[in-house]
Amino acid sequence: MSSNTRETIEPLQMFGVNFNIKDQQKFQLALKLLRESTGGIPMFSADNLITWNRNLSFLRDDYYQQILNGKESDAVEKSCIWRLYILLYFAEHCQNIAGDYIELGCHKGTTAKRVTEKIDFGNKEKKYWLYDLF
Repeated sequence: MSSNTRETIEPLQMFGVNFNIKDQQKFQLALKLLRESTGGIPMFSADNLITWNRNLSFLRDDYYQQILNGKESDAVEKSCIWRLYILLYFAEHCQNIAGDYIELGCHKGTTAKRVTEKIDFGNKEKKYWLYDLF
């Protein structure tokens, strides 16, 4: 690319599942009005998080694209992608710090599966403890 040519990267946005919405029609209207009031700038609305004008570049990463486009991922896992990104960011960041990992409220183990895809516990002197009420 020449110094006079600028590559344009389209901003990302995502709309997924939000939980405990009692009136879906009103919620969708609120999102529509919010988008109109911000001039239609990119927005993220999923997992009870609504934000706009934020960097969502992690959504371009092949790993997260595989989750978002994969048939094995359900709508809830796809909607919780930002939460997963934060979890994996810090799991990777902490892998060389002394101590074990613990996950409280592991439900079906979906996030545990993702953490073990990113952290090679076989080569670490760490354990990954999972706790949940069944």
